[in-house]
Amino acid sequence: MKVFVRNQWKWIASFVHSALLMVTCYALWNNPYTFSGEASLIQWLNVGNSLLAGDDLPKDLLLVNIAYDREFVDFYDEKGLPCGQIDITDRSKLTELFRYVDQAHNHKYIICDVYFDASLQTPSDDSLYALIGRIPRLVVPKHEGEVISEQIAHKAACSDYKTNIIENNLLKYQYLQHGEKSIPVYMWSELTGGIFEKTFFGYRMNGKVATNSIILNFQTQLRSTYNGNDEKNYLNLGADLLEALQIVGPEALFADKTILIGDFCEHDIHSSVVGNIPGILINYNACLMLEQDKPVVGFALWAVLFIVFMITSFSCFSDRSLWDLLLHKGIFKRDVIQFFCTWLGLTFVLTVLNLLIYFVWGRFIEIFIFSGYFTFLKTGFDMYYLIKNKKI
Repeated sequence: MKVFVRNQWKWIASFVHSALLMVTCYALWNNPYTFSGEASLIQWLNVGNSLLAGDDLPKDLLLVNIAYDREFVDFYDEKGLPCGQIDITDRSKLTELFRYVDQAHNHKYIICDVYFDASLQTPSDDSLYALIGRIPRLVVPKHEGEVISEQIAHKAACSDYKTNIIENNLLKYQYLQHGEKSIPVYMWSELTGGIFEKTFFGYRMNGKVATNSIILNFQTQLRSTYNGNDEKNYLNLGADLLEALQIVGPEALFADKTILIGDFCEHDIHSSVVGNIPGILINYNACLMLEQDKPVVGFALWAVLFIVFMITSFSCFSDRSLWDLLLHKGIFKRDVIQFFCTWLGLTFVLTVLNLLIYFVWGRFIEIFIFSGYFTFLKTGFDMYYLIKNKKI
């Protein structure tokens, strides 16, 4: 009690300071970017998982590859002048596939990662859009600044992610994009009835505090065309699936399956911390994390952060450095060495904390931002105490 009374202002300041740091940490979690090179650390942490994981995919997944099913359509510039032709996904084959889906009506969910640009038209569009519009538990992508056909706009959700010049690999995913639902949120909401929303103070998932951005852990990856039993991990739309449907029938193939329709090997491949990954699996993995409540920030995580920030803040506001508290006072006499060791000590503590938070809660804190901030804060107070005690 005497220690508290003697350092009352320091404890109060540490409490307020820690609360502000937690708000800052929450804001950084909601940022779609990282700034401190966390991708490199996460990449190393995922090496072991990649070596232990096999090539088999979950049995309830049906992957449909549309990379080799193409058709040519006329393309026009912004003034309506013809430019020639470009290739798009063969919409007549998609129409045939969705007729089978509509007939069976027993799938779990469908992500059709095919962009339906309103300016690119084919003879199959009316039939295809009518099927997409009435088939339940189905979502298609839309992208910022592009126009999708109005006939299927109610089935569309955002499908973008962001990188920056510091981290150009996919690391974090945003659930609400441009104020609208992303494909994972749309899918999760339809399957569970859950609500993910923006509030005045942040974001909430089914009423609990959550973050809009999250580091993906890529539970489902496509490492090869064939699995350990020499079976295809994905079926090509025309060459495999449509032929199989004529023989087996849609009821058997689609029963309780999550059907992922997209490009798994050619164009829609993205660089991530676990290597190259198809775009549709990015959205699917983000949905899995929603199903596991990963965006929710629980009390235990807040408590761990607050305790660490409280201890570190009190150390900064005291006349003893964190390095002195951990080791012995006076070992490092030179200010430059003391400064450097304080930074190293803080970085080490935050790195250990980061590993704990990542393995338990799947999150990261910005190590170098916080260690650099605490270092300069501590240096400032050290100078203040030296001047106060008239040592300089």
